[in-house]
Amino acid sequence: MLVGGVPRGGVARGVLLLWADVTAQSGDGEGGSEADAASLRRELAALQETLARCRDEQHELDEFISLLAHDLRTPLTSIRGYAQLMQRNRTGTVAVDGAIASGLQTIIEQSDRLSAMTNVLLDISRVRLQRIALIPTRVDLASALRVALGAWRAERLPPALELETPSLYATADAKRVPQMARVLLDFFAYRTDPSVAVVCRLSREGEQAALVVEDRGDPLAPLERARLFDQLLEDPSLTAERRLARADLYILRGVAEAHGGSVVVESPVPETGQGVRLALRLPLAPES
Repeated sequence: MLVGGVPRGGVARGVLLLWADVTAQSGDGEGGSEADAASLRRELAALQETLARCRDEQHELDEFISLLAHDLRTPLTSIRGYAQLMQRNRTGTVAVDGAIASGLQTIIEQSDRLSAMTNVLLDISRVRLQRIALIPTRVDLASALRVALGAWRAERLPPALELETPSLYATADAKRVPQMARVLLDFFAYRTDPSVAVVCRLSREGEQAALVVEDRGDPLAPLERARLFDQLLEDPSLTAERRLARADLYILRGVAEAHGGSVVVESPVPETGQGVRLALRLPLAPES
């Protein structure tokens, strides 16, 4: 109960809070209390049952998506393969041949695009079901980072690369590491004005290797920063490519954690009061 008052023409100096334990006072005597408690237990049991059913249904949905995404890869591979075969063996007049060639190239390009979407969907289901399959090896992170930098968007200023040592090795999946580095870089490639410089830094932090990418553009809004690795859906007006990049961040966190590592965001960057910093940390490989 809140008790208080404000003198006429004055200001409040404080409030007085009073409370009492009423948990044993409901109902009519002891029988009423027992009946209320039994009713609460039944409601709690019903809620727990509903929650368990929702979890089961969500798990079944994740399983279905995983199977569907996996099965989609087979027809996509066939469509692309036959289109390439026809492209190599096409015949006919120049005009017809040109139209066929254009059509076959479109089939191949759209198959690749659909395949990329299918792979994203499959990885999302793997993260949700905690089924990220890894083959840990000794991976040269500097080399993997250079591979990712090779796919940097041409219209952007190329990132500056800072290496603490010429090479730094992590215990990680050799196929996944360049993918994770590319996701970090893609975030900055789409994020801000092309004139904003991006810096990549590779360093050792205790028993972990850290791949850090940052810029000095506008900082993220607090809600976007908090949900950066959780939010799968964005403004539908954005391009499909940009929406896939957001899904990649969700996958990145799952893959990093499957390695025993992590990925974190800081915005604004503490040292500059600007921009965004993403840091991927992976376990260091034992010295050979």
